[in-house]
Formats: sequence, structure tokens, C-alpha cells
Amino acid sequence: MSPEPPPEVPERTEGRDAPAAIWSWLAGVVDSRRLFPLIAAVLLMVIWAATWMLIRAHHAGVEERAEIAVVDLAQTYEAQVVRALIQIDATLKLIRYAYAMRPEASVLSELGAHGLLPLDLLFEVSITDAKGQIVASTRDRMGTSVAGQDFFEMQRQTEGFVMSEPRLDPSTGEWSVYFSRRIAVVDNGFAGVVVVATDPAYFVSSYEAATMGERGMLGVLGSNGRFSALRTGDTVSYGDTTDYSSEFSEIDDGAASAVKVSVSPWDGERRYTTAIELFSFPATVVVGLSEREQLAAGNPRVVQYLWSATIASGVALVFVTILGRMSWQLQQSQMRLMQQQVITTERMEHLAYHDSLTGLPNRRLFLDRLEQEVKRANRSSLPLSILFMDLDGFKEVNDSLGHEAGDRLLSDVAERLTDCVREDDTVARLGGDEFTVILTGAKEREDVERVAQTIIDALAMPFHIAQQSVQISVSIGITLYPQDASSPDALLEAADQAMYKAKKSDSNRMCFYDTSDKTDRDPA
Repeated sequence: MSPEPPPEVPERTEGRDAPAAIWSWLAGVVDSRRLFPLIAAVLLMVIWAATWMLIRAHHAGVEERAEIAVVDLAQTYEAQVVRALIQIDATLKLIRYAYAMRPEASVLSELGAHGLLPLDLLFEVSITDAKGQIVASTRDRMGTSVAGQDFFEMQRQTEGFVMSEPRLDPSTGEWSVYFSRRIAVVDNGFAGVVVVATDPAYFVSSYEAATMGERGMLGVLGSNGRFSALRTGDTVSYGDTTDYSSEFSEIDDGAASAVKVSVSPWDGERRYTTAIELFSFPATVVVGLSEREQLAAGNPRVVQYLWSATIASGVALVFVTILGRMSWQLQQSQMRLMQQQVITTERMEHLAYHDSLTGLPNRRLFLDRLEQEVKRANRSSLPLSILFMDLDGFKEVNDSLGHEAGDRLLSDVAERLTDCVREDDTVARLGGDEFTVILTGAKEREDVERVAQTIIDALAMPFHIAQQSVQISVSIGITLYPQDASSPDALLEAADQAMYKAKKSDSNRMCFYDTSDKTDRDPA
């Protein structure tokens, strides 16, 4: 006979899958398909984390340079505005002094003739009486009244330098800002004001796009929170208002630490902004640089960092991929060798404990299982039954149809027996046409009879072998533990005696062991 490979059947292998389990665990730990992707992920994390830190450091450097630049610009702008206001105030004081010495309208023309007045193209100089009527002017303003204007009304109450809000002249469509000082008589009474007016754009004309960008900001803010002039890029506006206390009160010292990054309320641009309150003048200079433009200046370096990180990532991936491939190939070779060893070991172990024809447990494994079940029954008081079976008519089939047909019949019998019991029960082939079943959990005698009858009915059905219908029967001897015997060998011997009794009585019979019916088995 040339036995076929045994079919896979449910069975309890106790600890015999340990080599495969250990190998599976080791393979999972060192599997290059997991290890090298993990290494690649770690490398990429390191590369991009370092890149992110460089970008953050670069961004912080750009911000620091922007803050320093806006403070430098603010200090320069402060000096320019203060210089202009000092010149304007000097002109006011000179005119007030000259008019007090000789209160005549011609005093302006005389001072102008000596070059003591500012450029008439940029500045307009006027003198008013106590009622606000202009009594002298470098332009055609004679008889015009400034009564009611903010600077004139303020001069009634103070002797200091006053700067007005920017005003739009409806007749000319031009904006002007007025600087004034009070004219007092001998008894310190109010006698009028000296006024210097100019276009507010004069104070933001120093804007340079090369240093301030397209969205930079210059402005002169009055003490009332209204801009005399505000320039952003090429756009100049007048009279814009802002909340000084919330926008500039914390950053008006001109220090690098006093730079605020916020959205400008008048145009929505986010800027690095600082403000410096002018000493002895009622005004504050405000300077801002666009955050967008300042950060954009550093973008080429950021792009360089990103390209470097991308290239480094590609090189790392290629390197790890090559190493991973080599490791995988080596691992596959080792795995094939170890798997072959495991398969060989399992195959040898399987052959040692299983019937090569049917794949069922052999006598050796059956006795081992029986011993374990007896021990468990002793511990838990669970019932245990042994069915010893011998096929009736197998010899005739084997002789008439040949050994190959006989082997096929035994394999089919093994399948039907397995289908008749639970997975927890053990079906074994002891040799030849002898089979056994260990039943666990059958509490009543009737339960055992029912299983035995199921087996008898299943094996009584025709088998289709060698294109023929073959019928056989079975004789079953049954022994119960611990009623019939207390040891595995005694149980098996008792079941054998019961089977012999069933075979002698009639075919398709089952018999329970009876201690009063001991007999010798017919060697035939």
C-alpha cells in the first residue's frame, strides 16, 4: 500500500506547536518589513524635526531683525519729525516776538525778506487778533477768521505749543495741519495767535519703499488719537482715528522690546509696530513694517531648508530601502531554512503520533490521551467512556477490491467516525480495521448508546469505492470509567472484550462490558 498524505483533522496537540509559535514571535520582532520602515520613519522624523527647528530659528531671527529694523526706523523718523517741529516752533516764537515788538502786518514780509520764514511753498504763516481774524499772512488770507477752530480755542487757555487736527479746506480740497502759539499782551491777556500751516503729507514724505516695503507705515498721531498724516505704501490718509490706549500705550518707549505685532485697524494689515511719544510736543510717531513682507524676505532660506530636507529624506529612504531589501532577502533565506526545519520536526512528530493512512491518532497517542482523560476524570469526577470498534466485512473488501480500495475504505470510515463525535472527543486507529473513541462528558448510559448507534448507522450506509457500492458493518464494545476499570490499560482491555462479545453475538451490535462475561478473544 502507498499511503496518501493524511488529511487535516481537529486535534489537541498539547505543546507540540511551541516551535512554530516561538518562530512566529521571533519573526514578528525582527521582521525587516517592520524594522526598516520603522527605521525610515525615525530618520524622516529626525530630518523633518531638525528642519522644523531650523525654520523656527530662522523665523525667530527674521522676527528679531524686523523688530530691530522697525525700532531703528522709528528712532530715525522721530528725529526727523522732532527736527521739523523744532523749526516750526522756532518760527512761531520768532514771529510772536517780532509782532510783540511791532504789532504790524508788515512784520511777516520783513521777516520773509530776511529769510527768517520757512519756505512759502510748504508752509503758510499767519497772525490773528484776539477774535480770530487773520491780520497778516504769507498768503491771501487777510480777513479770514479761524475762530472756533480747535487750535485757536485751545490757545485761549494755554500758552504752549498746539498742534491741530488735520482739516480739509472745502474751497481748495487740500488738507492742512496747524501749529500755533499764543500772543499775549502786557497783562498776560489773550491778543491772538501765530499760526504755521502745512500739508500733513510733509511729515510722511520720508517714506522709502526700499526700507519699508510696499505695506510699511509711517504716521504722526496727535494726542487726541487722530492721525495728522498716515502713509502706507503710496497711500496717504488724514484724520484716521485709533484707540491710542489699546494700540500704542504699551509700546511708546521706542525700545526693541516694545514692538507689537498686530493687525492695523485702519487697513487690516498685520505689522510689527512701535510708537515713540515726542518729547515736549503733543504728538507721537508711529512706524510699522508688514509682517507678510518681512517674513517673505526670509522665504528663500525656508525653501532651501525644505529642499535640503526633501533631498535628505530621499537619500535616507533609498539607503534604508537598499538595506531593507538586503536584510529581507537574508531573512527570507533564514526563514525558509528554519521553516523547513519546523516542518520537518512537525512532520516527524505527526508521524510518530498519527496513523499515516487516516491521519487519526495512533495507538501511542491514543493511550497518552486516555491516560490524560483518566487523570482529569479523577480530578473533576467527569464521566468517561471508551468505544472499541472492529469493522465487519473489511477483509472481504480488501481481498476482492485490493489494498488500495481497502485503504480508501479505512480513510472514509475515519471521516465518518470523526463526524459522529464532538471535537473534544478522540477518534483513533489502533491498527488494521480497529478504531477507538474516547467519549468525554456523556453522563448517562443512554448518551453513550446514542453515540454508538450513530456510528453504527453512519458506517452501515454504502461506501462508493472503486466505482462500486460497498457496505460493511461494525461491532462496538463499550466500557465506562470508573465502573468497569480504573486504569487506561484495563479500560482498553475491557472495551476489547465487550467488542468481541458484540462481534460474536451479531453484526451491527454494540455491547457494554460486563465483568461476568470475560472471555478470550478468538485469534481469527
